[in-house]
Amino acid sequence: MKRLYRKACLQVVIGALLLSGAAVTGPAVPETAAKGSKEYHYDFGSGRVEKGYTKVKDNTAYTKGRGYGFADVSKVKAEDRDTSDELRSDFVTMNGTSFIVDVPNGDYSVTVIAGDEEAALAMDIYAEGHKEALGLTASAGQYAEVTFAVAVIDGRLDLELQGTDPRLNALTLERLPERTAGDKPNVYLAGDSTVMSYPSRYYPMAGWGQRIAEYFTDGVTFTNKAIGGRSSKSFVMDGRLDTILTEIRPGDYLFVQFGHNDASSVPERHTEPFTTYKEYLTMYIDGARQRNAEPVLVTPVGRRSWDENGRFKNDFPDYWLAMKQVAEEKQVPLLDLNSRSIAFYDTVGMEETKALFFWLEPGAYPNWPDGTQDNTHFQEAGALAIAKLVSEGIRDLELPIKAYLK
Repeated sequence: MKRLYRKACLQVVIGALLLSGAAVTGPAVPETAAKGSKEYHYDFGSGRVEKGYTKVKDNTAYTKGRGYGFADVSKVKAEDRDTSDELRSDFVTMNGTSFIVDVPNGDYSVTVIAGDEEAALAMDIYAEGHKEALGLTASAGQYAEVTFAVAVIDGRLDLELQGTDPRLNALTLERLPERTAGDKPNVYLAGDSTVMSYPSRYYPMAGWGQRIAEYFTDGVTFTNKAIGGRSSKSFVMDGRLDTILTEIRPGDYLFVQFGHNDASSVPERHTEPFTTYKEYLTMYIDGARQRNAEPVLVTPVGRRSWDENGRFKNDFPDYWLAMKQVAEEKQVPLLDLNSRSIAFYDTVGMEETKALFFWLEPGAYPNWPDGTQDNTHFQEAGALAIAKLVSEGIRDLELPIKAYLK
């Protein structure tokens, strides 16, 4: 498995153009100064090097001392078409390997130039294991250029290309300015379908994240980025953590609730509680803290599930324990929503909790004509009740945003 810390590429801001003329310009960055610089310029291939760029040949292997290079040079081939354009004349093809650059943690604008004087281009660009640019194309003699934003949290950027003989002519990284605090704190929510905000076509289904703001004044903002079917892993792989980390500001919060889908057997979602789950959670924590935001771990909300004694039970005991361990190890506030919700269900009663969960009679709602019996998701009343538990947890943890509780 690729290093988990190399999965933090962020929100794509893609613009594809076709170029066939002037070389990309920028301030010169000598190879020896790369690590301390705010800009990094790489010219790939076997031909002449563009002024101000660092040459990368097919045998340039990554080492910590060099600070850049290919993970596996046996999967790289260099070409040169010997044109007058020093930047675009030559290129490398790379299949099944990545180009790595060591950079200080922070946010970067990444620009890729790709093309070939003699052949068409069709490829996808991956950064940190997930897609950043899909279906990038250019005809022979033309060059595609794409720019996207990346948040680096582990001190290195990992770039991969996939497609039919994907080509890489040039790469530029530019450090983006540090963000400043907003007028008021913004609470970002990362989670699954029990947290997400649902469009009207799903009514009366609701997640607690779409109701939490009702317990607070307008002195704090809630931004719900939770989405159904995601685990701590797939949320990262989809680039959703990326989106948050490119937006979050000093003084903001990142609430993280995962576990339901981490327990899934689906490979794209599954994590092991005491290894990969903990490692992914650490990515959220480190990413928030590096941007001077406050991470808060939230244990997975309880399901409508009970034991042989008729008491509601924890369906995710290992993930619950693993998250508690991460909170202790990283000194992160832990809001134990699992325990709070299960204790709450016990006070409501087995039959009565149907009014909280997504149990609907046939014909009761136009969106659900056949009704449903769902012991995981909430209807409006349940989402509101769970949001209240979260607000009480915020108060009990004495987080500064408790000042905005109604």
